[in-house]
Amino acid sequence: MKNRFLFKAVFFILLIFSVTISAQDKELKAGPTQYKGGNPDFYIFPGRAALIVYSSLNNLYFECTTDSIIGPVYEVEEKRYTLLFNTHPQVIEVKCPGYKSAIITTPALQPSDVVPYCV
Repeated sequence: MKNRFLFKAVFFILLIFSVTISAQDKELKAGPTQYKGGNPDFYIFPGRAALIVYSSLNNLYFECTTDSIIGPVYEVEEKRYTLLFNTHPQVIEVKCPGYKSAIITTPALQPSDVVPYCV
């Protein structure tokens, strides 16, 4: 009788741990990629650089801890986000519901430089 109770208790504990482990958020992975063309609009914001993020996810949002960013502008046909920011080094956090965030760190850039990433 005691063995049966012990077996059920261990099974119940393993069941709870397996459910909590499988319910954890997936992790976003961000990395440099090849620029596929298309010019960001630097006319309105001269002296800025651009970050182009290609992603199949259409609900990303971005936070910059070092400066303010302009955008993002999501282009549905190209499946990309365009962000404009100042040219000094930036740390940009990419977030999406149901995923752990990813960090994109950009070096110091020249005005009108474009940095392509894939998430």
